[in-house]
Amino acid sequence: MHDVTVDDLKDPLEVRFSMMAPFSDDRMGLRVSAVTLNQSEASVTKWSIASNARLARFDKGSDVKIPDDLNRRDGTALIIIDASYEYQFSAFDELLSEAADLGATAYSKPRARVSLDCPSC
Repeated sequence: MHDVTVDDLKDPLEVRFSMMAPFSDDRMGLRVSAVTLNQSEASVTKWSIASNARLARFDKGSDVKIPDDLNRRDGTALIIIDASYEYQFSAFDELLSEAADLGATAYSKPRARVSLDCPSC
């Protein structure tokens, strides 16, 4: 088993360039975080990394709210992936109305045999 490094996390965050091409990716934000669950409603952030200022990273040790229906066992690790996009309906609408803020969050248990510790994060 090896620890997660910042380099391990950069490639998934850079996928936004490919997803948005040929358009600018400045309206899209991605965040990947690892948390440890416990029986109470708290979950402790082990690390968090964000693609840009659109979605801020979670501070190490901070509590992150997760859905109540996730199976909680003390010490269970969870990966949280957040995506956000500011959508403008058209160039004309940009002058007249606000953009729609689209977002999604996905939750996954780690699949690889790696430690979720990230000393460099």
